[in-house]
Amino acid sequence: MTLTAEFPTDHLAAPRRPAPWEAALARHAMACTLTIERREEFSASCRVLDLGRLQLFALRCPPLTAHRSARLIRRADPEVLHVWLTVRGAITLTRDRRAVTATEGDLLVYDSSRPFTARCLSGARPDTASLVVQVPRVHLPLRSDLLDAASPAHVPGGTGTGALLRRHLEEMSRVATDHGAADASRLADASRLADAAVGLLVEVLSAPAGPAAGGCGDPPRHALLLTQVHRFIRDQLGDPGLTPGTIAAAHHISLRHLHKLFEPEHTTVAEHIRTSRLQRLRHDLADPALAERPFRQLAAHWGLTDPAHAGRIFRTAFGVTPGHHRRLSRTGPPVD
Repeated sequence: MTLTAEFPTDHLAAPRRPAPWEAALARHAMACTLTIERREEFSASCRVLDLGRLQLFALRCPPLTAHRSARLIRRADPEVLHVWLTVRGAITLTRDRRAVTATEGDLLVYDSSRPFTARCLSGARPDTASLVVQVPRVHLPLRSDLLDAASPAHVPGGTGTGALLRRHLEEMSRVATDHGAADASRLADASRLADAAVGLLVEVLSAPAGPAAGGCGDPPRHALLLTQVHRFIRDQLGDPGLTPGTIAAAHHISLRHLHKLFEPEHTTVAEHIRTSRLQRLRHDLADPALAERPFRQLAAHWGLTDPAHAGRIFRTAFGVTPGHHRRLSRTGPPVD
């Protein structure tokens, strides 16, 4: 757990404050075009903490509008979901003429890969305050169409899983911003809270499918076991011997029970393993730091030991060859 960045604005002259703040948000989160109501009075701050699987933003800003266009998405897309907890004020997010609003204590979920317009509203107060968790889509074990359909999503923070998720975000913020020493216990606490937040977010986004049936236990136990299984798969993804059988054995459950756990996610265990490996391989191919690593080495790192087979399933999944994806990632697609 590390403090990645902190960028207040009050040390700058008022007219110079918006531009560097907008640039910092683009660098650490996603690029948006900001429309600020009173630029001459602009005052904002943002604290970014890296919690491993996700990043936490403690955000304060005046009333403004943020627009993420298809043009900006084509230029750069971090492929992340944001979970926005409104601490003070409100936020209204509009996508495809559908508007959702989160007031104090409620949450919004939205996707960097889809255009949107967000308005931060302060009401009687001079500014808004929020906690924003950024989760790479690759860490969410849900099909892309389910993630697309869920954005934007309004999650009431007062009851049910939404209340659990809200409390987890608040606790993560408390642990992460504790000014004490970053000892092993505190790091472990933050890691556990991050894992739990991802598991709760999966439950929130997959809620329309309903709880699991057929002997998988009540929803809380089902959610806990499924979160443990997903964590195990993530940690063992580079092992070519990772199979549904080894996963079931590691969790002391039957294969039938394991397959039942995955039924609400509309995928099989084997498909989930393959998709997760391909998503991470796709991410690595686009990483400039790994540009000199050969494809076969990157594929083998994620348990795909046959490079010819890996290349075929990569093309089937993404519609381009690994080499073409790597070249496209370096140059970027043309912007109209």
